[in-house]
Amino acid sequence: MAGTVRRGGQIAWAGLKLGVAVLRLFRRSFFLLPAYVSTTLVGLGTTFVKLGQGLSLRWDLLPAPYREALSRLHSDVPAFPADQARRIVEQAFGAPVDELFASFDDKPLAAASVAQIHAARMHDGRDVVVKITRPGIHAQVQADLRLLRRTVRVAQWLWPPLKRHRPLELVDELGAFLRDEIDMRHEAQNMRRMAKVLDPLPAITQPHVVEPYATRDVLVQDRSHGTRLEAAYGTAAAPALASGLLDAYVHQLFGAGVFHADPHPGNLFFFDDGRLCLHDFGSIGVLDPASRLALGGMVEAIAADDAEAVLDTAIALGFFPPQVERRAHVREIHLILAEMASRPLAQWSIAEAIWRVARIGQGEGFRLPAHLLALIRTLFLVENTLRALDPDLDLLGTLSARAADIMA
Repeated sequence: MAGTVRRGGQIAWAGLKLGVAVLRLFRRSFFLLPAYVSTTLVGLGTTFVKLGQGLSLRWDLLPAPYREALSRLHSDVPAFPADQARRIVEQAFGAPVDELFASFDDKPLAAASVAQIHAARMHDGRDVVVKITRPGIHAQVQADLRLLRRTVRVAQWLWPPLKRHRPLELVDELGAFLRDEIDMRHEAQNMRRMAKVLDPLPAITQPHVVEPYATRDVLVQDRSHGTRLEAAYGTAAAPALASGLLDAYVHQLFGAGVFHADPHPGNLFFFDDGRLCLHDFGSIGVLDPASRLALGGMVEAIAADDAEAVLDTAIALGFFPPQVERRAHVREIHLILAEMASRPLAQWSIAEAIWRVARIGQGEGFRLPAHLLALIRTLFLVENTLRALDPDLDLLGTLSARAADIMA
């Protein structure tokens, strides 16, 4: 009980200091606020670091400097002892570590705020990694989320205008994100689902779950020995890698309707044979057939400079209600497309065009459904990576040339 009260006081005090900093820095040093917010969350520990990372996905709530600062959040935490790691593995699978693996490295490859990773080898000779959640993390997260909800309720009572931003809904949404992040079964489920999508593609692959070794606290998966994609930037291999990445995402978004939703460079590797490898399956996105058709139609309409068709597909995707005031929206879309057309082809951004269309006429309480946010964020990340690999890539022209195949 004393620990709960102490932790609650820590959260409330951090919130109060952050509020004072916002008032103090808002006019004089506004650019310092994102870093201050990040520092505050790191000081509150694992739960708040992961909540901050989840909040960085909310393109509809935060300006770019905050999203960028929060997406880089990490807490420097020491590895937990090898005997604890072994005990968690043995409890998860009901057998001694030395029976489960031919070898198990007690020194972790990496230690993060949620889990640490150990190299191991299966008895059949396969190299694997064992991802083990930190001891006590589930209880800590549950307690922190309860305290955070109480703190938000008090903040709403002290400052009623806060209610119009629906902060409790946001806390619940971020809480659900965090519970998935710390449950290895969720990542294993995503990996299995994505394997069905990626395995048929010759130019891209992923690690697979080593069945049946996936529980809430431990996940065993293939070990990948690829090189981070950033090492290919500016090399002769980069354009071919860009082409392979584009093909992979056309297939995921328009063919399968299931896509890896966090393709930042740290999650992309490549092999010497030119294949790409996707990592980290904590987040995937899903598009039903109607949404895939609408998305393909929107790309085609943007390429054709057809504002009416862009609006129709935006309604089909759920950006606007069917009864939207068409004339005003079409006029705004014309302006967006005209501004885009003034740029060099290599600077066209389909993701930016879709995002700007989605925001037309939206008020202060603008919230996009989570699946559409995942889609837009994924499009931005893929575009950025494609341009880093091939700065001269005419993305819109390339997709326009394939429009018939995509729509089919």
